[in-house]
Amino acid sequence: ARTPGTTGPQAAASGAGPVAAAASAASSVTTGAPAGALPATATAAADSPGPAASAAGFDLPALLAMLPRDERAAWRLLAPAWALPADAAEPCADWARLQVQCFRGPANLAQVRLLDRPGLLTLADGRGGQVYALLTGIGAGQAQLQVQGRSRAVPLGALAQAWAGEFATLWRLPPEPAGAEAQSAALADRLDRALGTPRDGAALRERLQTFQRAQGLRADGVLGPMTTMQLNRATGVQEPRLAPGS
Repeated sequence: ARTPGTTGPQAAASGAGPVAAAASAASSVTTGAPAGALPATATAAADSPGPAASAAGFDLPALLAMLPRDERAAWRLLAPAWALPADAAEPCADWARLQVQCFRGPANLAQVRLLDRPGLLTLADGRGGQVYALLTGIGAGQAQLQVQGRSRAVPLGALAQAWAGEFATLWRLPPEPAGAEAQSAALADRLDRALGTPRDGAALRERLQTFQRAQGLRADGVLGPMTTMQLNRATGVQEPRLAPGS
């Protein structure tokens, strides 16, 4: 069963509580919305498997049969990398109390590479249902999936046969000081570190848009989950990363 989720409004950077507002309610999954979403302009070459990654002969049905069908069980596969309780009854709600948020949204492989974090791929099982694969690494020709506790190399061509482009992952909510003014100042400081350029009196929203453009995000000036993920990465927040693949 799908973990309940909501699509909430994204908070503008100039509003109160810019970081807290980027997360949805603690008991929900943040669903990818147009605001802050990565553009669909990645080149086809980024998503295309190389010559060494042929799916010919790969037993995709056998792989799909080994993957979990329960979404909560799939979310729990992410727990070890994030040092989270793996026995959480409601992973997204329970982990939100630990300042870690769940996120789900559409993506292609180029965007998954950009986000650079382990996550869940929703795959069609070929029988009208779906299963969940934990992506732990990605290269030019193959992905690394965790299958029943072991790493498994899967050609990108085979993966594309079952994956329709839904990606789910976790992101860490940075500490946020009390008060809207202090929160905006903290965000401005993070943007300064991420951009490495002088502020020169630019408004916070403009600085956020500059960061988004630099990261390949839509420059809407909204501090949504994807923008926060990239800001975390740019400012050294400790979050798991994908292993490089071949």
